[in-house]
Amino acid sequence: MHRLHRTRTGQVTHKFPIAVATLLGLLLVASASTTLAQTFDPGGLKLMKVKPEHKPDDLAVTVWPTGVIDVEQTHFLNQHNLTALIVAVANPQARNIIAATLVCDLPQGVELKAVNANLLWNTKETIFVQRAGRTYARHRIVTRWSRDTIPRGKLGRCWWARYQPPTLWVTTEAAPGAQLGRVFLSCEYHEAGKEANTTSPESSVGLAVLPQLQSRTPRIAKSGVMGRGPNAIGSYENDVSAEHQRLLASYIKNMGCNIHMCGLPQSSCPPGLARWSEGRNYNQLNRNSWHNLGEPLGVRDGFRVDHDLGVPDRIRAIAKNGQRRSHVAPWAIYRRHEWIQRHVLDEMTRSITQGNYEGLWANWEPQTLLSEWDYSEQTRGEFIKHSGLPAEEVEELWLDDLVKKHREKWNAFRNWELVQCAKLYSETIHNAGKKAGRDAWFTLCAPQDNYLKYDSFKDVSFQMLSGGDLPAVFQTWSYHHVPKSDSRYPYNDRMGWYLVARAGWLRRYCDQQLGTNRKSLVSCVYGHAQTGGRAGYFVPEDLAWRHLGSVMAGCNVAINYAEWTIWDGRYASEMARVNTRIARWEDYLLRGKTQTKHTVIPVSPFPQTIPETVTPDSHQMGGTWGKPEYLFSFEYERDGSRLIVLGNNWHFGDCFIKLKVLDLDANKRYVLWEPEQNRAFANPNGQTVLSAEELASGLVIHAPATRWSAVLIQPYEKNKDYGTAVLPETVRKVMKQRHAGLEQSVKRSAEFR
Repeated sequence: MHRLHRTRTGQVTHKFPIAVATLLGLLLVASASTTLAQTFDPGGLKLMKVKPEHKPDDLAVTVWPTGVIDVEQTHFLNQHNLTALIVAVANPQARNIIAATLVCDLPQGVELKAVNANLLWNTKETIFVQRAGRTYARHRIVTRWSRDTIPRGKLGRCWWARYQPPTLWVTTEAAPGAQLGRVFLSCEYHEAGKEANTTSPESSVGLAVLPQLQSRTPRIAKSGVMGRGPNAIGSYENDVSAEHQRLLASYIKNMGCNIHMCGLPQSSCPPGLARWSEGRNYNQLNRNSWHNLGEPLGVRDGFRVDHDLGVPDRIRAIAKNGQRRSHVAPWAIYRRHEWIQRHVLDEMTRSITQGNYEGLWANWEPQTLLSEWDYSEQTRGEFIKHSGLPAEEVEELWLDDLVKKHREKWNAFRNWELVQCAKLYSETIHNAGKKAGRDAWFTLCAPQDNYLKYDSFKDVSFQMLSGGDLPAVFQTWSYHHVPKSDSRYPYNDRMGWYLVARAGWLRRYCDQQLGTNRKSLVSCVYGHAQTGGRAGYFVPEDLAWRHLGSVMAGCNVAINYAEWTIWDGRYASEMARVNTRIARWEDYLLRGKTQTKHTVIPVSPFPQTIPETVTPDSHQMGGTWGKPEYLFSFEYERDGSRLIVLGNNWHFGDCFIKLKVLDLDANKRYVLWEPEQNRAFANPNGQTVLSAEELASGLVIHAPATRWSAVLIQPYEKNKDYGTAVLPETVRKVMKQRHAGLEQSVKRSAEFR
């Protein structure tokens, strides 16, 4: 993994330590890993230094996130790969902009390959200019504007709009480590009521080069990215836009991803990269958005159908006053009304079999619809069949008095309707995939409580998983603890715990309820809150921790929601590293048996206290002891080996942990080792051949800050190379050296709780 190191003079140098081999999934050679085994990489946030809010005085443009939150002001490109230059725009004086042109000067060695749909770029207008004796390619690009591109005033809590930002996709052939100079940006704009154009102040960031992306792609796990505005590749010259789409799809594949939700057509994707789609929801239909234009259909919230034809009144739900509601009556879906069959189910089948996508994603928040009852005659008939109540009583009490008298039956009926719709969509898409010779999935993305019992409103509670095993992806989300570009960083140093707790719980709950050989997959997405101006961001290590965390917790699908999170080469390199790790461990994580036959106890200063007396029985389903905070551990057994993954969610420090491995065969000998670090932990005699008793008593291992560690416990093989032997004395020495600094970090953590 590429690291940035600051010299005494403050210059950034580029070192590529031996850990870069993890990008290739290779074992480190023993001779070269001695230093690593003895010193232990502390982890932490090294790829980006973050500064506080940067508030502009007037209309301004800069590169996101480098120009807003990055102290170094250097934007990194991956050699031979596309990299995004996402242009964040601020308009603090709320100028009424009616036309704008982005002016971009790129230094030699950087080529502009494509722009997104917010820009109209005619390559024939590109000219070459001289700046301080160097040649730059100047691109003048007409910019579409909206509140999410050029805001008026402060957008929510964020000065810089980047939800649908102008985006330039660039490449370089320069060698890794090269300093390419700077990219210069400004905006020429026409303000309503003024005759002359105005030019914003010019901003710039440095450009440097990282190695070409190297990754392994998972075979079992689904791993990918989602993006809207930045990835809606468009072109003023339509004949080249298809090639631009292929470039972007190849870039996503180069990071090791095997799925994407970026609006790129499947025909543009290289082998091994599948398109998943959210279809077209009402926002896209009403605003004529420029992503998912090829999809006429989207479904969501159980009973909402969004179609470019419009849903006919005859199948809409009916309110108490007789007016038609905005959503479809549930009976029309699960009874396959002819319109639903032709324009929804058949359309889903057509999209799958024609290869338009392999997964349809649905926002699944049906609380409001479940409380907005359908008073139609058809629903009354369905309730009579489901409840077994006399038709005369139902007709006499219909509907308000009926619910008062038979609320439990009504809630059970509404839950049943919801499950029937989910089941129908799931099986339609799954069967279409089977017909086409590939897997295809319907994804229900919902608040986690919706899979259980949602009783935060009066009218209904439901349990999605009561419908049994479905060929679907049960997906929940986590937006919590994301730093904002207009606040200090980090405001909370446990920013990933909610995601990991949800992911671990969801995997284990579904295993319990539906069995380990279930058809359904599980997922927990990470992303920015969809309110507050979308001011949230990740740093590269945080992005990697979250993406890897959901799979380490046992989920089948890792993906972000809802915006592009790969902002420059640092993020892309981290994603490549993470996908390589997923590919390495997915057999254990997704095909192994989940169990908890170990304990972990911090023995160096750490903000989460776990007592020496802890037992596996106190291990909560979410994956932590006590309140989910800093330290996570999950265990998987496969073919006689046990994998224990440790997640240190503490941004301010690493942790030395006493790991006790229990319930081993007393007649066998074992080894406890970290293949990725090429080291095995030894007993005081220097032996890496360990007894069950020694492992139960505990060995001290290491968990870097903001990292996931993977430890294997296996029967010892005499002629196998386990790498460098790490003595307990070595571990104690390093702990002693770091003790004072970690104590100070624990005090610092208290400021962010």
